[in-house]
Amino acid sequence: MMHMVYVMLPRFGKENWDDCRDAFEQLIFLFKKIDTLPERPESCKDRALEDIFESAKISNLSSEELMEYERQKKYLSDYAAALAYAGEEGEKKERSYIKGLLKRGISAKELLEKLEKDD
Repeated sequence: MMHMVYVMLPRFGKENWDDCRDAFEQLIFLFKKIDTLPERPESCKDRALEDIFESAKISNLSSEELMEYERQKKYLSDYAAALAYAGEEGEKKERSYIKGLLKRGISAKELLEKLEKDD
């Protein structure tokens, strides 16, 4: 059996996050007040709501702030990609270096000593 719940946001009487008794009331509170909340309430510990608060925060940015936010987000994404690429390239060079040493006939003991010395 399916139940439908209709909520009339103007009639929802909770004015503070702490007045909400359960997750349902907290969700209704968010639907009603998210555009006016300056920040996440201190007593809100629910990690599942983080994306909602982040989206609300972004939606309340001015156009200049939004452009800066997007710029910073792109910078961080590019930086993370560059670090990942550098790590991959470093691993390739290290593998090539080790293969070269092994081809020259270096023993496993000598290889370990050399690698420990290079660190």
